[in-house]
Amino acid sequence: MSITKRDINISQTINATVQNTVLFTYRVPAKSELKVTHFSNYIDTVASWGSIVWRVTRNGVGIYPYDAVLDQIGLSSFPREIEPFIIQGGDEFVIYCDNNDAVNNVVCGIALRYEVQ
Repeated sequence: MSITKRDINISQTINATVQNTVLFTYRVPAKSELKVTHFSNYIDTVASWGSIVWRVTRNGVGIYPYDAVLDQIGLSSFPREIEPFIIQGGDEFVIYCDNNDAVNNVVCGIALRYEVQ
């Protein structure tokens, strides 16, 4: 079975107090699996750290310990190697960002490396 490797970096502006903004979504093809190997998260407004929450989910259920990330992991240009987790064929993998900052609009982003086989 062949392996397809991906290295992505995605960001978007999220207005103050907006929840459930989808940064990334991927439905794993049947008879395949997705393995996430590297992750990083970032924002453009340093004052908003602690008010921004990234949520990594499989079929709507949080994947621990990435189900409520408040701190920075890695750098946008250098995602941190993580203990890999697997998403099975047919499952939906989604990363959300919540902006709980009452004042600031924030550019919220992720960098992700994964394999599909």
